[in-house]
Amino acid sequence: MSKNEAWKTYWEAHSNNTFGEQYSADAGIGRVIAPLFAEAFQNIDDKAAVLDLGSGSGDSIKFLRSLCPAATNVEFVGVDYAIEQDLKLNEVDKVIPGNIEELPFKVPIFKAVTSLFAIEYADPQRVLSSLKSVSHSPSDWLFVVHTSDSVISTKSKNTISVYESLFNSLIEDKISNQIGATYRKEVESHFLGWFKRSVQTMPELKHYDLHLIARQYQQCFQSTSFDDVQSLRAKLEYVTQLLKNHQQILRAQLSAASNAAELSIQLQQEELRIITNHAFSAGGQKIGQFLHIQH
Repeated sequence: MSKNEAWKTYWEAHSNNTFGEQYSADAGIGRVIAPLFAEAFQNIDDKAAVLDLGSGSGDSIKFLRSLCPAATNVEFVGVDYAIEQDLKLNEVDKVIPGNIEELPFKVPIFKAVTSLFAIEYADPQRVLSSLKSVSHSPSDWLFVVHTSDSVISTKSKNTISVYESLFNSLIEDKISNQIGATYRKEVESHFLGWFKRSVQTMPELKHYDLHLIARQYQQCFQSTSFDDVQSLRAKLEYVTQLLKNHQQILRAQLSAASNAAELSIQLQQEELRIITNHAFSAGGQKIGQFLHIQH
């Protein structure tokens, strides 16, 4: 599956692994980054257009909109290559298909640019060049980026290792190639054997991932009649593909975290004014890096 298709299914499923449910001023990541964005939005022109990079299903824009309730005429436009058609969020805001390295706008129209864990997935030189072409001067760029030493990256590494263990157990071969009347018993026995061994051998910090995986496969067995082998196989293959998609996305996140360091270097080389560049944390754990750039 291509990178684009993996992200498309991720957003369509409104995955609980996304930051959507944490984008509010009262919960999770949103509580930490809300003051950072709110301060920058205090002086925003009420008729300004704001570009949001990598908006996905639009949760990031809804969060950003909540930080400037008085600026009712501000327009948020999101760009994400994993959606296929315009996504209208309300009477003003929308997400459109597009590559953030080649933004689909002809003239400078944006007074601010935001990115919540998105810009670091792009090539730094290309995305900055694209941003310059569509941003007013002056304009404010506000980025939250992944870092290699964040708790998010640590969790991603742990989850990837759990997935690798699952796929190395040849679960796909069992699901797709096992046939006959004993199919259900053989596949279930294989999975339960892997799960029991994993609980015994893996550290506790990986047990939550094991629980989530087990629950998804368990639902396949519980929702299928005992003799309906074809339906069971289809459900198991679907869940396995979702897990492989998520593994691909987590690997991309780790690559993006490494890319964020290169982005910081490129910002300095572009001679842009760096107003803020500091780490932010929640519960004593580093979440990422916040950058406020003036173009």
